[in-house]
Amino acid sequence: MGSAISLTRWPSASCSTHESVAVSLPSLMMKLVGFLLLLAGWLLVLAALEMLSAPRPRVLFVIAGFAIEVLGLALVFRAHIPEPKEER
Repeated sequence: MGSAISLTRWPSASCSTHESVAVSLPSLMMKLVGFLLLLAGWLLVLAALEMLSAPRPRVLFVIAGFAIEVLGLALVFRAHIPEPKEER
């Protein structure tokens, strides 16, 4: 059989090679913390909208919750970047 041509740069997406993808513990922890930050930011926004009646504190808490969500999203995206392989 000839070699398969992959349209992606990842060998695991190729038809001919089926390598197991090992997920490192720090990457898994970064994903978990990122998703928890997304949830915490969302809950902070909901709590601010429910509990605060004055517009200024409400807006400040919504902005803070949105910033926490952006931080969590950045952490999740950062965890998906593959680690560079060492050359020998």
